[in-house]
Order: sequence, then C-alpha cells, then structure tokens
Amino acid sequence: MTTTAIRLTLAQLATFQEQGYLVVPGVFSQDEIGALIDNFMAIHAQGRVPGYFEPVSPEEAENDILKQYPRIMHPHRFNEMARRYLLDQRLGSILQDLFGEEPLAAQSMLYFKPAGARGQALHQDNFYLRVEPGTCIAAWIALDLADRANGGLEVVPGTHKMLQWQLSAWITA
Repeated sequence: MTTTAIRLTLAQLATFQEQGYLVVPGVFSQDEIGALIDNFMAIHAQGRVPGYFEPVSPEEAENDILKQYPRIMHPHRFNEMARRYLLDQRLGSILQDLFGEEPLAAQSMLYFKPAGARGQALHQDNFYLRVEPGTCIAAWIALDLADRANGGLEVVPGTHKMLQWQLSAWITA
C-alpha cells in the first residue's frame, strides 16, 4: 500500500474554495477498495457490534433493507483497517491542503447502499457536529461505482458560504 502524501494543485484548491467540494479520483487503488469492501462485508457477516452496528434479521426489518444494513458508526474504534484508512497520509494531506492546517479525525462511518434503499436527505454535517469555528469537512470514499442513478453523493455548490441558519431554512423550504 502506497501512502505517499497527495498535494493538491492551485486549480483544485480554487475549485474547493468556490464550490465547497472537490473530487479527487484515484486516491486509493482498486485493490485497496476491494480490501475495504471485504473488510466491511466481514463486519456485516459477523453481526452486531453494540453501539456501533446493530443490524436486524429480515423478519425484524419489516421490509426496510436499511435495518438489515444500517450504517456502521465509528468503525475506526473497533476495526484496525478502518482506523488505518481514516488516518491515511494520502487522505490527511488532501485535507491539510484544503484547511491549511493538520486535520483532526472526528468520526468515521460506513454506509451500505443496498438496492432500493432510501438515501440521505440534503444536509450539512456541521449542523449535527457543531464544530467551532465551523471548520468541519467530510471525506467521502465511494467503495462502489456511484452515479445519480444508483445513489451517488449529491452536493449543492456554494452552500458552504451560507450561514448555518440560512442553510437550514433553505433545506427545509
């Protein structure tokens, strides 16, 4: 596994400042992505991790596939591979370029995307995390091919420049 720092270009930094997001393809190799998929599917197969991952049986799920495949909260707290990727130098160097300072990891999550599952509503992470002075960023790593048809991440360019109350009112309108 190569963990050499990735430095962003001035054009990438300008895109992030203007749009509020940046796509950096190829940070992790296909082999690494495959290993991550295998790792998280193994966690699912092993079953419940109290407080972090609590899937239910198909009968208990009552036709809600996300109850069988709920998100895994803070996998870095109990899984070495998740912790290693959360703290990976490639990811850290990108975030450091975006922030201009060393990033601090606050949380990690894994979202399963089973066919037919509902997605996340538009939101701003810091509305929930309440980080001060508002320097919060998410690094989203797609483990499967993702696009509009199958539930890829959607962003609203420029909303990072809105005040929290403005954004909350805009989302609920």
